[in-house]
Amino acid sequence: MVKKIIIYLNLYVITISIVLAALILHPINRENIVIFHYIIVVFMSLLVIKYSKAIFLIIIAPWNKVLAVMRDKKYSSNYYNPKVSIIIPAYNEEVGLLETVKTVLKSEYTNLEVVIVNDGSTDNSHKMMLDFIEMYKKKKSETKQMVVLDSIKSIKKKKSETKQVTFKYYYKQNGGKGKALNYGIRKSTGDIIITIDADCIITPTTVDQFVKPFRDYTIDAVVGNVKIGNRDTVVGMVQFLEFLSSFYAKNAESVLGTIYIIGGAAAAFRRSVFDVVGFYNHKNITEDIDISVRICDAGLKIVYAEDAIVYTEGASDVTGLAKQRLRWKIGWFQTLYANTHILFSIKPQHNKILSWIMIPFVYFSNVQLIFEPWFIIFLYCYSYWLMNFEPFLTWIGAEAVMISVVLFTDKQKYDKQKYKWTIFLFTPIAWILFYLSTYIEYRSLIFTIWHTIKKKEVKWQKWQRSGCGVRIE
Repeated sequence: MVKKIIIYLNLYVITISIVLAALILHPINRENIVIFHYIIVVFMSLLVIKYSKAIFLIIIAPWNKVLAVMRDKKYSSNYYNPKVSIIIPAYNEEVGLLETVKTVLKSEYTNLEVVIVNDGSTDNSHKMMLDFIEMYKKKKSETKQMVVLDSIKSIKKKKSETKQVTFKYYYKQNGGKGKALNYGIRKSTGDIIITIDADCIITPTTVDQFVKPFRDYTIDAVVGNVKIGNRDTVVGMVQFLEFLSSFYAKNAESVLGTIYIIGGAAAAFRRSVFDVVGFYNHKNITEDIDISVRICDAGLKIVYAEDAIVYTEGASDVTGLAKQRLRWKIGWFQTLYANTHILFSIKPQHNKILSWIMIPFVYFSNVQLIFEPWFIIFLYCYSYWLMNFEPFLTWIGAEAVMISVVLFTDKQKYDKQKYKWTIFLFTPIAWILFYLSTYIEYRSLIFTIWHTIKKKEVKWQKWQRSGCGVRIE
């Protein structure tokens, strides 16, 4: 705790020093620096493009809520209670698996099937699940209704509607997450398939919020709102702010129809989607990104449900975070390479904003990323040389405003670790915290290029599990 506070205080000292330098110091005029001005202009232009996209998405984002309200109003008279199957693949997840299952079983949704697939774990998770199942059966036999764990009475949405839960547990030979997901889908019987990770915590209304958009039969998949639960460390806070920003942007992507990543920690699909695009590709190390792009390729509609909140455990240290992002980066490039036909496509089923702007911007962002850390170092040296820190003042202000907007609109209804006003203390130093994210992304990109050249295989990341860190009221 003390170490963390010292780190944050130092970040504040750096920020305040730069702000004061920008306001007090007078820039020094130096001769023969035209070339340096050109370098600054070029790279600042690239950063302007990057931040222009972020600002544009922030402006568009609130319209997703408007569309959701209009959709709810349009279909409010339609009774819709499809069977929902929640697939939870698990491999050596003894730390968080039971808490995940318990929060799923406490869901208020009344027509639920829970399918846990233990993918050949070598830890104690299999025994834990068998013991839990025995307790589950005992609780079930003690009541006429399928109410488990800490529930005292059944949850009813209508007088004639009683909560029904089907619970399935499978232990299979290890084959990877993609195969475990496919196994669970095949064993499930629900009309709607939801996937979450075995280190996730959901709220009592998460499943309902996933299901609501499906009343519109033009919608084929729904992305949930993933939040980092273990944010007590500096690395955790960086991931928390990063996820907060990226998922807020999904509001705008939903409006534009350009969502191209449905994270496996919070995803929902009509069963018919798998008939159209097939099952998860177990050969791709980011099977969720792969199937997301295939859904886009098929012209199916994806929307974002902001209220479908799922808490997940983020990487606990920089090493774990770096391994995770390397896997994401390699998997993303594998997927892009396999689906290059979407780029600048004129086919009617492809969203033109996605094909002509969003995906090309991914390429642009990665090219920019190669140079960005070096430009930041150059900018620091250049500013110190000229005693001109005004560009950083703009940078700090822009980051603080964007994070504040996202925080003001964020929903933390069920989280006992409500950050209240204290989280806003991170807005002035968010620009420095995001440097860690930039460094990790840069490192991942370089190693992705290296692994591709050397044809090295990247396996599922491992880090020391400590739990999600969130308690649901």
